[in-house]
Amino acid sequence: MAQWNGNNNTMNSGRGWSASRANAAGGEWTGIYGLHEGGKPWVYNISPSPLYTTGVFHMIGDDNWEPQRTNNFELHVYGLSKNIYTPDKGIMIGGNPEQTLTLSLASIGSISQNVSSLPVRYGNTEIKFAGVPTQGDFQATINDYIGKGTERIIAAWHNAVANWGTQKVGMASDYKKSAAIIETAPDGSHYRVWKLFGLFPRDVDYGSYDYNSNGIKQIQVTFSCDAAKPLDEWTSAWEVHKTSWI
Repeated sequence: MAQWNGNNNTMNSGRGWSASRANAAGGEWTGIYGLHEGGKPWVYNISPSPLYTTGVFHMIGDDNWEPQRTNNFELHVYGLSKNIYTPDKGIMIGGNPEQTLTLSLASIGSISQNVSSLPVRYGNTEIKFAGVPTQGDFQATINDYIGKGTERIIAAWHNAVANWGTQKVGMASDYKKSAAIIETAPDGSHYRVWKLFGLFPRDVDYGSYDYNSNGIKQIQVTFSCDAAKPLDEWTSAWEVHKTSWI
């Protein structure tokens, strides 16, 4: 007959297996260790019982549980005034194109990162190792504001990537920019920042025209970037600008 020892929270069955109980993160788990009839050891663990099973009272009055809204964000691109010229007459983009792009943004897609698997086979089995990491592209929808020259800014930046007049591809040092996606709480506090490196517009769709509609003309941009990382500190946009990859 199995016997429970309350002094050390263990159980011995008398038949080759034993059990132990401990407190893990507020929940109890039971681990059973023993021997198969063939003498080989085995372990069986039961997962911790859930801390909250009937409600959300743990969220009440605690701002740490405030959810991130999808509409509380900004995209800041740095250096758009440097080495960016219009496709027609080669005029340098002046004013504040960084601010215009930020305030013209309607939406952006998700940041995605992927690591390929490197399979190794031997005999009849296969295992996998981490392969090459890849930073995914993302989509952005930008409202076209006539007086702010939003379309002209995008066209000038894309012209630095590939000049359709000269048929030349630009230098990466001219068209690749640093950027930041800044998330905030609904009251504007609690900065959370993704820093983007080597950002440039890969594909641009300048939007369609329709006599049967009076909607806002929007520009669809596919952005490529070399790397992205979430910063450890909630910081201001200016501090993000000064932060290097290292």
